[in-house]
Amino acid sequence: MNRLSKLMESPLKNLIRRIKDFYRDNLTSIVLFSSCGRGELSVSSDIDLLIILDHSKFRPRERISEFFEHIADTLEIGDFILPVSPTICTKSEARNFHPIYLSMVHECVVLYDKQGFFKRILQYVQGKLKQGDIEEYHLKGTTYLENKERPVDDYMIRAFKRIKALEFFKRKDYADVVLQCI
Repeated sequence: MNRLSKLMESPLKNLIRRIKDFYRDNLTSIVLFSSCGRGELSVSSDIDLLIILDHSKFRPRERISEFFEHIADTLEIGDFILPVSPTICTKSEARNFHPIYLSMVHECVVLYDKQGFFKRILQYVQGKLKQGDIEEYHLKGTTYLENKERPVDDYMIRAFKRIKALEFFKRKDYADVVLQCI
């Protein structure tokens, strides 16, 4: 936490305590990333957290709802109230490559890490970077990383298609639309 402002230190410690109290032994890792992970806290920041659990019976969106209900949806830092933006996954899910890890290579603060689980993930991504499997680009003072084995654009396109398919099947008239196409 040496890169974090003194103003943020106490509220963040309280948030970490609440997270630990709620998840107890199921908690594997807590990682602060994005602007706060870079130590660039501003009034337009949100508190981006990656929370890794040993296991969960809930789907990802339900995990976030549970977090907001039982832990926090905002964090008061001085005169500012900043939204908390958790990404919550299980260890099994975290072992799969996520594009979000690319930015975490240089810009995160590991706040809690049971048995070094997330540090091993970061070491794996850093190893891929050294091997050249991940390319690093610099543009106007910002570093961009891309996984050559699974380009971010391809990942985003597939995710977008899945979201559109889910939206389609949530429509009440999807059966009629499918029948019209036959």
